Amino acid sequence: MARQPATNIADTSSQGFARTSLPRPRVASVLLGRSRKRHRAHPSPDTQSELTRGLYAQAPPILVIGMIIAVGLTLGLWGHVPDALLIAWAVAQVSITLGRLALIFLFFRIKPRGDATKGWAFSFAIGNAASGLLWGLAGAVFYDPNQVWILVVLAFMLAGLSTSAIAGYTSHMPSFYAFLIPCVLPFAARLVVESKGLELMLCALFLLWTAALIGMGRNINRTLRDRVTLQLENERLVNRLIEARDEAERASQAKSRFLANMSHELRTPLNAIIGFSEVMERQTFGPLGSDRYVEYARNVKDGGTHLLSLIGGILDMSKMESGYAQLEESHFDPGEMIRRCLSIASDRAGTGQVGLTTDCDPALPMLRGDVTKFRQIVLNLVTNGVKFTPPGGHVVVRARMADTGVFVMQVSDTGVGMKPEEVPKALTPFMQLQDQNNTGHHPPSSEGTGLGLPLVKGLVELHGGWMDIESTPGRGTVITVSLPAHRVVPRDQAMAIEGYEAPHQHGAMELEPLELSQPAERYPN
Repeated sequence: MARQPATNIADTSSQGFARTSLPRPRVASVLLGRSRKRHRAHPSPDTQSELTRGLYAQAPPILVIGMIIAVGLTLGLWGHVPDALLIAWAVAQVSITLGRLALIFLFFRIKPRGDATKGWAFSFAIGNAASGLLWGLAGAVFYDPNQVWILVVLAFMLAGLSTSAIAGYTSHMPSFYAFLIPCVLPFAARLVVESKGLELMLCALFLLWTAALIGMGRNINRTLRDRVTLQLENERLVNRLIEARDEAERASQAKSRFLANMSHELRTPLNAIIGFSEVMERQTFGPLGSDRYVEYARNVKDGGTHLLSLIGGILDMSKMESGYAQLEESHFDPGEMIRRCLSIASDRAGTGQVGLTTDCDPALPMLRGDVTKFRQIVLNLVTNGVKFTPPGGHVVVRARMADTGVFVMQVSDTGVGMKPEEVPKALTPFMQLQDQNNTGHHPPSSEGTGLGLPLVKGLVELHGGWMDIESTPGRGTVITVSLPAHRVVPRDQAMAIEGYEAPHQHGAMELEPLELSQPAERYPN
C-alpha cells in the first residue's frame, strides 16, 4: 500500500481536461450546424471525392438492369415499331451503356482522389444525359396512340427508370438531373401533343412525379453529404487520436529508457558512497577522531541505501513499462526464500513493534522463476504490510498449493486497510494513498515512492501469475499472489536439474485464511 498525497494530480488533470476539451452542448450543436451548412454549399475535395466514388460504385447494377430492359423493350415492340428505328435505338442504348461500364472500370483502376474526381463526375453526368435522352426519345417515338398497352409499358418503364436515379445518382446532383429530366420531358411533351384526356392526366402525373423525385433527390443528397463529411471527420479524428497515442507511447518509452539509463548511472556512484561510508563507520583503517564522524558516516550509508532502493524500484518499473524486463529463471525453494525475506524485514518489524510470522506448508514443491524478482515480491509485500501496520499488530506470510496445482502465497496484515475505491489507486505507479480511515497510523511521508504494489503486480504478471487484494479499512489487508502450475516443479526433479540437496524443512501450521468482511477484488493479468 502506498500513501496518497493531499492533492490528487491525476484527478485534477482529468477534471481540467473535462472542463476544457469539449465545448458546451449548445455551442457544439451550433458549430456542427454551421459546419454542415458550409459543407452542403461547398463540399470539400475529400467529400466530393467520396461522393463521386459512391456514384461510380452504385452505377454498374443500374446500368446492367437498364441494358436488360432495353433488350426486353426491343423484343416486346418488335413488329409494332419500325424495325430499323428500333434496332438503331437499341444499338445506341447498349453502346452507351457499355461505354459507361468501361468508364467505371477505368475509374476504379486509376482511383483518382481529391480535385481529380471533378472531371470524372462531369464525364459521368454526360453519360447520364445521353442515356436518359435515349430513354426519353423511346417514350416519345415509340408511343402509339392506337395501342394503349404500349402507353402503359412506356409509362411504367420510364417511371421505374426515373426512380432508379434516386438510388444510383443522388450522390452527384448534376448526374441526377442529367438523367432524370431528359428521361421524362420528351415523353411528357409527346403526351401534351396528343392533347387527349388520358394523355394529359398522365402527363400531369409524370410532371408531379418528377418534381417529387427532385425533392427526394435533394434531401438524399444533403443526407449523403452530411454522412460522408461526418465520416471523414471521424476518420481524421481517429487518425489524430492514433497519432497522439503513438506519440504518447513513444514518449513513455523514451521516458522509461531515460529512467533506466539514469538509474543505472546513479547506482554505480551510490554503491561507492555506501561502501566507503560503511568503511568509515566501522573505522576499518583507524579512528576518525570523533564519534560525530561515525554518526555522519552511518547517516550517509543509511541515506545512500535508501536512495539506492528507490532508484532500484524506479529502474525495475521503467524496465517493465518499456518491455525490457526479463526473467533469469532457475529453481528455488519458495518456503526457504520467504523465511530469508522475513529475517531481513525482522529488524524493521521489531522497530515498529509489529509481529512477523510465517506459515508455510512443509511439503511445498520448488518453483521455476527468477529468484531475485521473487525475493522482491516477498520483501515489498512484507515491508509494505509492516509499514502500514500500527504497533501491536502483526503480519503473517502463508504459502500453500491450491487444488488446481497453483502456488499461492498470502501476505496478511492488521494494518490500516483500504477502501474498495482506493485499491486501483494503490496499484497506480507513484500513487500514494492518504490515511483517510482515522487510524492514527501515518508512516513517514518520505518512505517509498508509490511503486511497491505496482512493482509487485508487474513482477507477478511477468511470471505469468496474478495478484488479488482483499482489504477492509481499519481491519487490514490480505494480498494473495498466485503463480501458475507450470511454474511448480517437484522437489526431486528440481534437485536433479540443479544438483543440490533440499534445505532443512521447518514445521508448518495448518493454513487458515484471514477472514474479512469485504469480498476480494481481483486484478488478473
